[in-house]
Amino acid sequence: MPEFSGAQWATVLWSAECYDSAMVLRSLRVFALTTLAILPATSCGGADDASEASSNAPDGGPNAAIDAQSNAGAADASPVGGSAACRADDIVAAISACIDGGSGPRSCLATARAGNASSCDADADGIDDALEDAMMKSYAPVFAFNLGDGGHTAGSTEPNWPINVDHYLANATVIWRVDDNASSVETVDLAPTLAALPSEKFEGHPAASPVLGDGPNFWLCLNQPGGNYSDDALVTTMDASRTLAEGIDLFVDVRPAGSDPQGKYAVIGYMLYYAYNSFSLDNHEGDWEGGAVFVNLDTGAVAALDTERHATADTEKLVPLEGPGALDAKDPNGEAPYYDVCDPTDTNDIGGVRFWDFGGKEHHAVIYAAAGSHASYAYPGATKIQGVGCSEATMVRDVHNGNAEKLVPFESAYSTDWSGAKSTITNGVHFVNLGEPGHLRAAFSSFAGQWGCQLGSIAKSYPGPWDNQRLCRHWLTNDWGNAPPFQPSTATTCE
Repeated sequence: MPEFSGAQWATVLWSAECYDSAMVLRSLRVFALTTLAILPATSCGGADDASEASSNAPDGGPNAAIDAQSNAGAADASPVGGSAACRADDIVAAISACIDGGSGPRSCLATARAGNASSCDADADGIDDALEDAMMKSYAPVFAFNLGDGGHTAGSTEPNWPINVDHYLANATVIWRVDDNASSVETVDLAPTLAALPSEKFEGHPAASPVLGDGPNFWLCLNQPGGNYSDDALVTTMDASRTLAEGIDLFVDVRPAGSDPQGKYAVIGYMLYYAYNSFSLDNHEGDWEGGAVFVNLDTGAVAALDTERHATADTEKLVPLEGPGALDAKDPNGEAPYYDVCDPTDTNDIGGVRFWDFGGKEHHAVIYAAAGSHASYAYPGATKIQGVGCSEATMVRDVHNGNAEKLVPFESAYSTDWSGAKSTITNGVHFVNLGEPGHLRAAFSSFAGQWGCQLGSIAKSYPGPWDNQRLCRHWLTNDWGNAPPFQPSTATTCE
């Protein structure tokens, strides 16, 4: 990738490529509508944070700050948008219902577009935007949280629950700091907003540039009135999360698996945001965590689950359900946690993917979130991070039994058990399609600073979904293979 100045980075980040998608469809009418789920057509307009699909949210739609970016603030920088008509709610709903009924995403898109409805690909990744918006809900995972026992076996109950980014910003300040040099601290914005984040600057340095010396020196610090964090800001209980004024955000990236935009598989990455990461080895403000599912666009089956986390004794983060080494789909209901995982789990007793809808369509994989760290696992239990042997007394573990409440995004609810007894999330779960780097559908995500305020010997407060040159995980934008087992990239730096 070529090197750019900060100003050039901002220009590249907000660039758009448009052409007449209707003309393309007229030229390829029969072939495109009957064989392709992936159409390289782009229809461009303003910023598209209206790509957020609110699941079962009350009329009027909370999370207005994300919606408003399509009309003000960061929208002036011209992130890629797209014609709202090409991904109108009725088209997206029709595709989603078709997928939920058991048909393949490709055929569902062809049916929905059979009336010659315009196609669009605002984020230029090769997948029709309406199909993206349908799949991100139809394949959303369920997030199961840890229930502690007060001892070492099950550890602590989850101390910080999912939030929306507006809630965090309402309790945060933007500062400028050169790495961990306290003498360089300058206040940039005492009242940050989603719309303003991408345009924040300090002495000519743009917050939207991911290069060292620019965006990575902006920090979203959680306020500490009286020297302490408030429970309201940290969201320390499930009920506090459930009743947040603007609901819960679920951020999504949908893209082809591999370099072929006409390929057989798509990968759908999901991110929740938490105000705090409370864990013995890695205690810090702000936490972006989640996982990804790989979907077979022909059959509609989930082909693999990627569970993103730090290094552990169990190295099996990508769990295949198709192709070489394929494991089984499993029922999470009644499964006892594995409290002594000290090795890879590519065996049939622990390995495999649990599904909320096991025995049904098996579209909704279960991700077990570890207490405090929110690290993602495909199975319930406790997993060694480091230490000597596999003794409770000598090892540090992630505990992720899934026995506390489960976040069911596509129903905007927390479930108290596997049978589906639910508590409605007052203001909904909001699916936010991020788009792709350089072709954003969620303008705020171009902010390249740290969502938190800590940096130490262990990389702590991370940037948002797209990383920056200081801290890169690459899991949301990984260079996956075109087919199972997908062969994830080992890249460790951002260019």
